[in-house]
Amino acid sequence: MTPSEPAFGADTPRLVGSAGKAQGGPLLIVSAAIHGNEPAGVRALRRVFAALDELEPELHGRVVGLIGNRGALLAGQRYRDSDLNRLWSRRKLAELASGDPAADTAEQKEQRELLAAIEVELAQPHAEVVHLDLHSTSGDSPPFIVQNGDARSLELARDLGVPVLHGLLKNLDGTVLELGAARGFTSIVLEGGQNEAETTIEHHESALWAAPGARAPPRAHRAQHLGHSRRGRDLPALRDRAAGALHDAARLQELRARRAGSAAGPRWSDRPARDPQSDGRAGDHAALPGTGAGRLLPRATRRSRGLSSAPILRLP
Repeated sequence: MTPSEPAFGADTPRLVGSAGKAQGGPLLIVSAAIHGNEPAGVRALRRVFAALDELEPELHGRVVGLIGNRGALLAGQRYRDSDLNRLWSRRKLAELASGDPAADTAEQKEQRELLAAIEVELAQPHAEVVHLDLHSTSGDSPPFIVQNGDARSLELARDLGVPVLHGLLKNLDGTVLELGAARGFTSIVLEGGQNEAETTIEHHESALWAAPGARAPPRAHRAQHLGHSRRGRDLPALRDRAAGALHDAARLQELRARRAGSAAGPRWSDRPARDPQSDGRAGDHAALPGTGAGRLLPRATRRSRGLSSAPILRLP
């Protein structure tokens, strides 16, 4: 957090910001602070929407940023009555819908408000709806993606170029990813790093600039995922500066895992993750302009965005 960034207070709204077309294009819904002791995602959203307000870009879709557990965020607590990230199973959603709001727990009240904000966006027609849930960890951790295993969520996860963790959801019930399954849109989670680390904010910001739900048309410059500025300043410059941190962290973790060799426990895959819609060629990568040769994003293949260098970690 920089000194110029405002602290969280009673006047902090649930809606961090919104930008882009109200309907017609893709919709990216971003939730942050589902756990109140994970503020990095909210700070990243603030930075991105501040830049969008300044640059006034022409977006090719709509981006909406929402605070998940606002009360817990203001209190600096993970949650107050119960874990908000365990209330999204179909059974829990049905109980909420049929329950008396006057009897809601603190987290159920948060859930109702968050759902209402999401439903407002879903009421408009969109080409595709993608939900990105931003999280962080209490201990030091590299960034990684959690997704529910369907082809589209895996494709979007690989687009971000960080490790994809498989098997975690087998041990968790009612995470916010289940809302997407219930409502028919794609959801992925980005764990950005340690809760209070500045690098975690940068990792989340990088993912937001990649914006899988508001991607520019294929003929646009590959770094211009969100669009271009009316004021002469290119968004790729902002995005490239943020993206470096996310990709460098992922590559560093991969190198550490490979160096460990035969160490016990799960390891990164040595082979690139293959896009199921790609033409099957080996990893075809090009460095992003201005980011240095070590920061890579996939170059488009003939049939898709191609292969990703993101390693996959599978839990037993």
